Amino acid sequence: TPPDYADPLRQAVRAAQARKPDIVYDVVGVAPVRGDAGAQSDGLLLASDNASAVMRAIIADGVPAARIHLGARTETGLAAREVRIYVR
Repeated sequence: TPPDYADPLRQAVRAAQARKPDIVYDVVGVAPVRGDAGAQSDGLLLASDNASAVMRAIIADGVPAARIHLGARTETGLAAREVRIYVR
């Protein structure tokens, strides 16, 4: 079963590609700041896994892997992990 974000992501990627065919994507997994260093590391790993799944979905939509940069970071004030996509 495709993830809930698959169709909206596909539509957004196609729209972005139509506007700028050589667009570059920064896919960033963001984890909330909480707990000790071990919990923080686990959160970053899960955020990175989520971002990797989104990156694979973008590649499946026809974007070359060389135009996608993957990252992960923490941020205060978040209630849950997020994946953010920045385009340039």
